[in-house]
Amino acid sequence: MDVFATSDLAGFLKAKAQQGWLVVGTVGCPGPEISHSTKVPITSCLEFIWDRPTLLVLGNEGSGLSQEVLASCQLLLTILPRRHLPPGLESLNVSVATGILLHSICSQKKSFPVQTEKGQLLQDT
Repeated sequence: MDVFATSDLAGFLKAKAQQGWLVVGTVGCPGPEISHSTKVPITSCLEFIWDRPTLLVLGNEGSGLSQEVLASCQLLLTILPRRHLPPGLESLNVSVATGILLHSICSQKKSFPVQTEKGQLLQDT
């Protein structure tokens, strides 16, 4: 799995989407504020099927993904908590969330045949 950083993330995502890549963003637990702010489908990382070239885009801890990058995403992944989060706890630290997402993806990829194109991990800076 390759990791990239770019000064023009929205342009890079658009170009990759035109090449047939799936652009997947990440969001916190889908509450009313997230569900209403985007028309992009939101799914749990446990339900996501990693079966084609995919770009996984992570936002920063304070503001998440920019609106411009969200608009480039074809799907949003979230990590659903197993229990109700305490008041004031909205999301996971981005490094913890990244670890959970990568574990979910890598565990799933063990059951798929090896592909020639790798999934890519990007960070919205």
